[in-house]
Amino acid sequence: MKLSYQIDMSPESEWLVVSAEPENKEHLPYVQELGDFNARERYFTTREGLPSYLIKYTLAGEGRLLYEGRDEYLPPGYFYWIDCQNHQHYNTSARTRQWRVLWVHFYGGESDYLYRKFLAANGNNIGRLPANSTVVSNLYALLDLYRGAPASGADVRAAALLVQIMAECIYSAECKQDDLQSRYVRQVQDYIGAHYRERITLDVLANEVSLNKFYLQKLFLQRVGQSPGEFLTGVRVNHAKELLRMTKMPVSAIAFETGIENTSYFIKVFKSRESVTPAGFRRIWRTGSAAK
Repeated sequence: MKLSYQIDMSPESEWLVVSAEPENKEHLPYVQELGDFNARERYFTTREGLPSYLIKYTLAGEGRLLYEGRDEYLPPGYFYWIDCQNHQHYNTSARTRQWRVLWVHFYGGESDYLYRKFLAANGNNIGRLPANSTVVSNLYALLDLYRGAPASGADVRAAALLVQIMAECIYSAECKQDDLQSRYVRQVQDYIGAHYRERITLDVLANEVSLNKFYLQKLFLQRVGQSPGEFLTGVRVNHAKELLRMTKMPVSAIAFETGIENTSYFIKVFKSRESVTPAGFRRIWRTGSAAK
């Protein structure tokens, strides 16, 4: 490992070094070091070759990160998540000359997978947390856990907190993707929810959002995990289930009400989704017994 640094921190700063149990390191994400730094203007670290991930969150002031060819500033509310095997340099911003940060070095378990998932969602190593994020409270909980002599089971509790922290970082990245493409998809879903009784084709949906129908099909599949047609079928079946439970309407009328005029086809579609016929579904909810 290559390392150079200057520790320039105010006296109230905390820095804890943790030794997880060997058997826990084999199976769980585990804490290596963590802290609450009030770094002053000369604080910096330059490093590479360390088997560790680092999440650092700015509480106040501003930091600067040089990593993977990017030169970024981190004001309050921003964090970075980096792989410390790669060359990195971070320091207190000259613009503020103070950087208050919560941070944790960790490794093991599903850290590799979750890090890759974060990068895929975020596009780079810098993120911003929403106001309701639990990352800060969970970082403080980790500090509380390892102050003094750790209690029995501390590594397992720490692993749970680390997974929550990583998941929140990924969630913040996914929220950032609430872009024009996502709005197109929501618009199609809303249209289907309002017009499921009508005849809806891919051409109708594409015209509604002014997109090429083949592009819409691909986009919807990527964002929702199913095609617009499959989503429409799901909406129709869900409404049919409500009518079967709450009304005495005949199956043929329910089929028509949900936009499927052919009763035999409706029964086939319903059974493929629910593994029971519409009549059988109604019998289950009326009597509480399995349909024959």
